[in-house]
Amino acid sequence: MRSQIKLGRIFGIEIGVHYSWFLIAFLIVVSLSSQFRATHRDWSSNTVFGVALTTGVLFFVFLLLHELAHSVFARSHGIPVREITLFALGGVSQIERNPTSARTEFWMAFVGPLTSAVIGAACLGIRKLAGASGSPAYEMLTWLGYINLGLAAFNMVPGYPLDGGRILRAALWWKSGNVERATRQAARTGQVVGGLLIALGILQFFGGAGFGGLWTAFIGWFLVQSAGESYFEAGLPHLLQGVTVGDVMSRGCPIVDGNLNLQNFVEEHLLRTGESCY
Repeated sequence: MRSQIKLGRIFGIEIGVHYSWFLIAFLIVVSLSSQFRATHRDWSSNTVFGVALTTGVLFFVFLLLHELAHSVFARSHGIPVREITLFALGGVSQIERNPTSARTEFWMAFVGPLTSAVIGAACLGIRKLAGASGSPAYEMLTWLGYINLGLAAFNMVPGYPLDGGRILRAALWWKSGNVERATRQAARTGQVVGGLLIALGILQFFGGAGFGGLWTAFIGWFLVQSAGESYFEAGLPHLLQGVTVGDVMSRGCPIVDGNLNLQNFVEEHLLRTGESCY
């Protein structure tokens, strides 16, 4: 998941968004507008839209802080971070290599949910200062408080590559001393959790939850795919052990007629076979 639009740098880490982010940002603002309009009929249309938009923006700011916590901790331990990308399912830090110890892995994963929990508790703690219950600021902080606490709780689910899955991997790694085995076990758990989310989402959809159920199923599908890729990648070094470039490279180049014109060469040979040497 790479950024298509660059927003700048924070602490030397490039921040960007994937095009899919615009979809979820739009849906969140629309959903919040509907929610506030239904529960606060005394608010004007401008107030409803303004509060929904501000709440949505702050939600993504806090989500970025969650990812920054991961990235800053990683960089403080000498692990390069290429960028942070916001996309349809949240945010992801492009950390270029795995930690060298289970302890570092644990804290690098745990600091994200901890940040979201602190933000959520702070929002709920200061909402009393923002006005009486039912005021725009009070309702905005209430929503942000509970959604950040929910984000912290969801990320602690032991499904790799969620933060909770990484914490599980750290525990398994610490116990066995084998990071490859720990990764594969955590990835299998992630696939199970993803499958349960898919089943839950389908049940919610047929139970009348509508789009919410489909979204839950989609998150489960994404988790199953990500965990499966992680499982494969964990075993890749073992599969490639002792294999050299010479074992897998193509030897010799196809011979083509020297009188062949360039157009026919490209169409009949280069594009059709994908060879890079003739």
